[in-house]
Amino acid sequence: MPALSGNGLAMRLGLFLEALTRLGPTDLVVVPIAGPSECAPALPARLGVATQILAMDGRWDTQFALINRLADAQQRLAGFRAFGRPSLAAGVSASVLAELKRLVGRRTYELVHIGRSYLSAAALAVGNDVTMTLDLDEDEVTSYRQLAAQLGQQGRSDEAAWMEAEAEGFTRLLETTLSRFHRLFISSATDKDRIALRDPALRLDVVENAVAMRPSPARRDDGRTIVFVGSFGYQPNVAGCLWFATKVWPQVRAASPAVRLRLVGRDPPATIRDLAQHDGIKVVGPVEDIADTYEEATLAIAPLDAGTGTRIKVLEAAAFEVPVVATSLAVSGLRLNAPEALWMADDPYDFAAAVLTALASPAERHRRALRARRIVEAHYDRARVVGDLASRFRDVLASAGDQRR
Repeated sequence: MPALSGNGLAMRLGLFLEALTRLGPTDLVVVPIAGPSECAPALPARLGVATQILAMDGRWDTQFALINRLADAQQRLAGFRAFGRPSLAAGVSASVLAELKRLVGRRTYELVHIGRSYLSAAALAVGNDVTMTLDLDEDEVTSYRQLAAQLGQQGRSDEAAWMEAEAEGFTRLLETTLSRFHRLFISSATDKDRIALRDPALRLDVVENAVAMRPSPARRDDGRTIVFVGSFGYQPNVAGCLWFATKVWPQVRAASPAVRLRLVGRDPPATIRDLAQHDGIKVVGPVEDIADTYEEATLAIAPLDAGTGTRIKVLEAAAFEVPVVATSLAVSGLRLNAPEALWMADDPYDFAAAVLTALASPAERHRRALRARRIVEAHYDRARVVGDLASRFRDVLASAGDQRR
């Protein structure tokens, strides 16, 4: 569900939705293939957008459902490879396509935008005379290959093979659907360049992630509270928190026993919930207002070593003037650089040292946090990005009209 805060993907979808409403009356269809949305349609309602949420019970692709029932891991993997699409794309089943076609057929649309690459097959429900755009958001082929490499290094060969098959599925899906779209968007110039190496003919427009800027927030931190904010339905977030909890956290607690860690986000799996057994760690889950979390935080962490795109969690923390300790990958593609705006480290020992240095340096925390907020205000302000994106959509419609003439 498009939103102003919380889940990073929801926030990005919110950018696109608001930009579309500046062109004219807009309808929204949510296909909740990643699970039921915990977010009410507050932003769509504020924008005057009619919202339809599809029911997904019993509507997943039948072939994929049968593959998932196979008991043997190798047979299941072979079946998934034969399926030829990423697992999330199984939500765009024949039944879902039929309902989308019915919904789209109710009105005449000038433009249909699809908000993620695994939904790209939804283009099949739209007539050929309608202008279409697609937001890839990130380079998911590379993301899944990174995860496959990590799992392989951990000796988890079956899981690694599945992740590699996911990457292959995205490649095949996009090969069959991208020609249908008049414009493709991506969140990072780094991802754009990487994808261009694989397909030089592909045209991608960079639309950077953004956050709503508020007045300088009240800071109520106690000097010892570290937060991680992110959806745990996103595998790199899970892997990053497990790495921090097992490799970094023991060093931090040994040096500073009073420090505490709060893990905030929806859909924490058992591996994340089990981290509450560690001294000082609390798994909070989703929260109603993320502002309270950031206002009470001393530090925010982004310990990711897989994934592409750009991290809204880093931008959001900076907008709330919360200092950040991050891996180099977590800030890749952003204009936030160490040591001016944050602390950055990749090795567990160096990451722990950066956290402890930040905790011991209130004045430096304030200086870097203020610098980071100024950078976000200058380059990632949501109001500016929405206005720019609306102009791009107008250009798409004008260009498509010229082609038809």
